[in-house]
Amino acid sequence: MDSSKNNIGYFPQMPVCDKHLSLDLSSDFSLPDYKSEVRRLLMTRACVQKPSEYIGNGEAELEGEICYTVLYLGADGGLYSANLSERYSFAIPLDFNSRNVDTDDVTLIPFCTCESVSTRVLGPRKLSVRSRIFCHALALSPALYSPEAVGAHNSASVENLVCETPAIHIIKCENEPVLLHDFIPLDSQVDNVRIVDCSSSVMINECLAADSKMNVKGDVFLKVLYCNDAESDTPLSNVRKLPFSLQMDCEDANSGSDCAACAYVSDEHFEFSENGIELELALNACAYSASNKSVPYICDAYSTEKNSSNATATLNVLSSVSCANGNLTQSNVFSLDDIKLPRDSKIIDVCTKASVSNQSAENGKLVITGTCEHQLIYYNDGEYSSLIFASPMRYEIDSRSIPKDDAEYIWRADVCPISSRVRSDGERLYVDAELEFCLIICRKSSVELLESITFGDPRTKAKGEMLLCYPDSDATLWSVAKQYGETQRKLRLQNSIPDGGDISKKKYLII
Repeated sequence: MDSSKNNIGYFPQMPVCDKHLSLDLSSDFSLPDYKSEVRRLLMTRACVQKPSEYIGNGEAELEGEICYTVLYLGADGGLYSANLSERYSFAIPLDFNSRNVDTDDVTLIPFCTCESVSTRVLGPRKLSVRSRIFCHALALSPALYSPEAVGAHNSASVENLVCETPAIHIIKCENEPVLLHDFIPLDSQVDNVRIVDCSSSVMINECLAADSKMNVKGDVFLKVLYCNDAESDTPLSNVRKLPFSLQMDCEDANSGSDCAACAYVSDEHFEFSENGIELELALNACAYSASNKSVPYICDAYSTEKNSSNATATLNVLSSVSCANGNLTQSNVFSLDDIKLPRDSKIIDVCTKASVSNQSAENGKLVITGTCEHQLIYYNDGEYSSLIFASPMRYEIDSRSIPKDDAEYIWRADVCPISSRVRSDGERLYVDAELEFCLIICRKSSVELLESITFGDPRTKAKGEMLLCYPDSDATLWSVAKQYGETQRKLRLQNSIPDGGDISKKKYLII
């Protein structure tokens, strides 16, 4: 009954974890003396950087950093920001109950994001930041499911019924941080220039797999908010677009796979030169390749020599539905009165945060719904202020591969706002937010496989010159052969049934 020799029952990846967790963080921070004292808070952004992964002792450990950018009004009435960070970690148990799961080759697909963040002023230069991190961890590991044989038997007498099912195979690869450089020219002297804030986002334009490589192309959008204290009372905004092209080694990647990638900037470094600002960015990327492999497994068996009884087990299997990048431009119009934005306000900056609340498969489409939360900083009557307003988000992907059934799906929908643009006509505010999606969607299904076969007493053969069987309408060649303890090959030869032929037109069979 050993199936390992021909890979029957070998699944390249089986789910050993599919968990949703959350973590509350709370820390106090002291700003350095060279920072302006905090008069009033305006906005706090949070970015959860991709965690490091450790597999061992039956669990997955995720450790990473969450970075905060706090924009505030200083004691002198100017606009300032502070960059803060703290560590986070998750311990996620893995389900290695199956006796044949390979614990040394786990593929972990984590998705961590900040659900909420709030900041409080404790003192002139002291802040308290609270946040909640959400984590969805999917872990896969190879497994071999070989039926257990109980009792003495002749292995040559065992007949196996082999079925097939599609099973997912996900490949993941990451790069070392890549440095990108740019230069912002300034018309005036840099002595009076002060950088208020910097935010970055990454759009993936192409992700392809070929010849054990993953090729990722895209653009980094960098927005720098700066003040020229000698010339202007309000900050200026400069948006830079930095193209990049990465090639990552990825064993077993092939051109027939669906691919997706996500990336983020882990560090921004600025230096003032004689006539501008030198920029250096550290870009981190992670790419996925997903495909399905047809896995044969033993779903039934019997002995032609001995009576036998079977025990089956239900096995949950994942198959790949979609692995792709997408983008969406979300446009909305708001009444100034509804969002309580004073007329004649000068808009300084806008920050958009997108969150996914629901995913579904509807009529052959993948539908993602959620919320876009926009935070606006504006200048009015000599004061900086901020306000928050939200709009619904809906993203649809036409996918004819989605079965029209009630199957359960596992979604990873990583959404990242790329840029936000606002304009006002005096009565209404127009907001355009461009969003980037990284999608990995798997379909859950179950199969019944043979867990064990127990051999008993020798079979008693019917006596007579000829034995005839009149099969029922739902009988198959396998069911008849198993009932009488004969091989399918013998029944085909005796009854002139071709390979792959059925017995529906046979009134009787010679056993």
